[in-house]
Amino acid sequence: MKVPFESPEYIAAYIRSMYAAVAHEKYETEDSWVSDEITFLTYEAPHKLIDVVLRVLEVNPPEDILCVLAAGPLENYLVYGGEDAIENIESLVEINPKLRNLLGGVWQSSMSDESWERVVKIRDTTGWE
Repeated sequence: MKVPFESPEYIAAYIRSMYAAVAHEKYETEDSWVSDEITFLTYEAPHKLIDVVLRVLEVNPPEDILCVLAAGPLENYLVYGGEDAIENIESLVEINPKLRNLLGGVWQSSMSDESWERVVKIRDTTGWE
């Protein structure tokens, strides 16, 4: 099933797929294709991951999904998106408190120390500690 990553259907499939994985440990569902798509975006077009993150945040997903969203697409965006991603996040959190809070669930991973310090300065860790 090929659906544009910015479509409501894609976002709904992402949430269903992640919910099945987190809540039921089911990794092969009719929505599993979206995990492959996210992996593709991570390595081939990491700059598009932020669009997925922002669209998922718009629908107020359950907390379990937020954890996966922070540790998955958002963290990958910051790691693979480089300097441009960090600069973009710094701007976006000024107008998006949900995104600022979601950064609280991101780990340093393979981000440079300099990039990580910038993330730490702008994130809200309320509820993540």
